[in-house]
Amino acid sequence: MRQVPGLDVTVVRAQGHAAAALAAYQRDPNVEYAEPNGVAYPAWAPNDPDYTSNQQWALNNLGTTGGTLGDDIDAPPAWNVTRGSSAQTISVVDTGLTINR
Repeated sequence: MRQVPGLDVTVVRAQGHAAAALAAYQRDPNVEYAEPNGVAYPAWAPNDPDYTSNQQWALNNLGTTGGTLGDDIDAPPAWNVTRGSSAQTISVVDTGLTINR
């Protein structure tokens, strides 16, 4: 077992059949919540070279360029829902005001 720093979470490595172990933990009244731990990989990523070179850090900040991990708009999960379409109209409204003079 391993405690996760900063969270009230214990990670348990299942021996044998993982599904049976998970079901046993889910039935245990001393366990608040049990779920499998795994690794997820994106099904799709844009071919924009600025994204793939981590220049557009606000889309998916990995913390590798001095930013804070997770300070972003979570674009990859959103792209799994929709990637947009040419039927969508996007508008940018710019007031043209400069307030810091």
